Amino acid sequence: MPESGPRTCPVLGVAKARETAQLAAEVFLYRWEAHRARRRRPPDRNQPMSKPSATARELWTG
Repeated sequence: MPESGPRTCPVLGVAKARETAQLAAEVFLYRWEAHRARRRRPPDRNQPMSKPSATARELWTG
């Protein structure tokens, strides 16, 4: 009784799992970099870094 799937050939199953993990890691890193760039870019473009430091100073002084 031949089985279908990765259990018929362990080598191909390991290779497929490794390929899937590689692809998932690449997609994750791509989306993470896009997420970081999207979060980091608008404050740099809209205003200088003086306003966050001013708000931090206000929080520090109370």
